[in-house]
Formats: sequence, structure tokens, C-alpha cells
Amino acid sequence: MTINGFIRLVLSLILSILVSYLICLNQTNYYYMFLTIIFIPLFSFVLLFIFIMYCYFVALIINNKDNHYSKYMDHLLKEFDNSIINLLRIKVVTKGFEKIKGDNYLYVANHVSNYDPLVMINAIPYKLSIVSKPEIFKIPFIGKMISAAGYISINRESPREGAKAIFKARDFLKNNICNVLIFPEGTRNKTDNILLPMHAGSLKPAFSAKKNVVVCSIKNIKKIHFSIIKTKIIVKVIDVLNPNDYESDVYMKDKIEELIKNDLLNAD
Repeated sequence: MTINGFIRLVLSLILSILVSYLICLNQTNYYYMFLTIIFIPLFSFVLLFIFIMYCYFVALIINNKDNHYSKYMDHLLKEFDNSIINLLRIKVVTKGFEKIKGDNYLYVANHVSNYDPLVMINAIPYKLSIVSKPEIFKIPFIGKMISAAGYISINRESPREGAKAIFKARDFLKNNICNVLIFPEGTRNKTDNILLPMHAGSLKPAFSAKKNVVVCSIKNIKKIHFSIIKTKIIVKVIDVLNPNDYESDVYMKDKIEELIKNDLLNAD
């Protein structure tokens, strides 16, 4: 359980005790019993809203115009992400993470859902920046928060802006600031194909910084539904590739496509 979740649980329990005390004072009024049932989850949502406002306030103070990585904001985003994961009734199961030795890698994964970044943030227990499309940074509150954390906006329609994003990701890796996550397909896969063609340029940060690439697969993400029973999402580290073993990012891109395709075809 995360710190944020633990605090909400404790405060909700305190509210439950107070309401129960009211029931003891007035046992003939069952209205308080219904208050207990209603207010505990409601109070949890209120606490989450307060936490979001706090994150937004911190983001405004940081005002990260130069897109520097913020360890504290990254921590707040992870707490926020864990809360959303719990609300969505998602259980993230990680496999193969024992293959990762050390820190500061370029993480790559398949991309089929808007939930993919949420799941990957939950799965990767290290400092992290995500390369994402500009539209995400325009979402109220969320955009300001991820910008303050040092997430990277990449505009693939502008070669100049795209290059700036790749250089920023390279600097994060080269200077051992944080890990970087990118979805090489460039957009969500809405087709019946297993993968969309990947962009070799997505791997340039790893080649320039001479950092390894962690190849991941995300499974069952389309099965997310809102119910009491949690949806199990599997994030698997398939392999860790060294750029020095490949002549160019194109050859590594082909290998990554092969690894992810084979893993998605195999049932775990």
C-alpha cells in the first residue's frame, strides 16, 4: 500500500469510528448506519481530490518551463497513479524485472490503450520520465503536473520539435538523471494487428547515451472494466538489449518488434 493510500485509509477509518460513535449515542436512528456506508468511500474521493489539488499547487510552484526532471513531483505522480490504478480496479502484475540491473534505462513497450502509461508508471519502481504526445500536456491539472515532473512532449509532425524531445530524453539517460519510457509505435494500436510499425528514431536516446533498452510487453489492457473484481494487467520485461550489439537503431527496432510480437502471441 502506498503512503497516499495508507493516509486515506487511516482517515477513512477515523471517520468510520466517529460515525459508529454517533450510532452508539442514538441507536434508534439507523440513518447514521447509512452515513457510515456512504461517507467512507466519499471521504476517500475527497481526500484524493485534495491530493490532486496539492500536486497541482506544487506543479505551479515548480513551473518547469525548462523541462527539468523533478524527483519530488515524480514521487507525487507515482502516488497519484497508484490511487487511480486502485480506483480503476487494476492489479498490475510484473514479470522479468529481475533482469534489470541498476538504473537509467530506456523502457519501450507496445501501446494499445490510454491506460498504458498508468500501468507502466505503476510497474516501474524507479525514477521515470515519459515521452508523450503534446495533447496529454494540454489536459487540465494533469498536463501541468507531468510537465513539472519532467515528462517530455514530442511532436512527431515537427522534425525540429521531435529532435528536441529525443535530445532531452538522451540527456536524462546520459547524465543518469532518470529512466525514460517511450512507446516506439508512436500512437495507440487501434487495428487488429499485433503491433504497428515501430519508429527506429525512438531508440536514438539509448544509442546516443549508450544505455541499455528494456523491452516490455503489456497484456490484457483491453480487458479493463469497472467492477469489484480487479483486472489483472501483466507487464513483462522480455529482454534487456545493449545498443553496442546492433549496427544501428533500425536493426534494434526490428529485434524489439520480433520480441514483443512473439511474447504477445504466447499466453502467460
